[in-house]
Amino acid sequence: MRDSMSRNHATGKVPPLPINPPQTREINLRDRPARPAALRHTRMVVTVRELDDLLREDVRRELEQLHHALPVYAIDINDPFLSSRLFGTGWDDPQMAGYACWYNLQQIFSWLAAMAGR
Repeated sequence: MRDSMSRNHATGKVPPLPINPPQTREINLRDRPARPAALRHTRMVVTVRELDDLLREDVRRELEQLHHALPVYAIDINDPFLSSRLFGTGWDDPQMAGYACWYNLQQIFSWLAAMAGR
């Protein structure tokens, strides 16, 4: 009987079938498709230390160069937004009342909008 041949001679039991039987696949690299595989689109997010960093010309220049090479999807700010020095001064100055940090914020947002349009 064939069944008796596949039994373990020491125990007399039939061994269980393997859960994941080994599979072999050959890939001939010479027969690969003529068109290359499409690359998966990724979205790159850059993290800066604090909001004030976006006012620095060197940081802006490096982010623009990076965006030109690999499109930047978003800019993350590590420190809490309201802890920025932009929000720390000018609020109690009567001449700055209502304007405190808006000029610098407007500069940052205008720069971000211009960079996004490139």
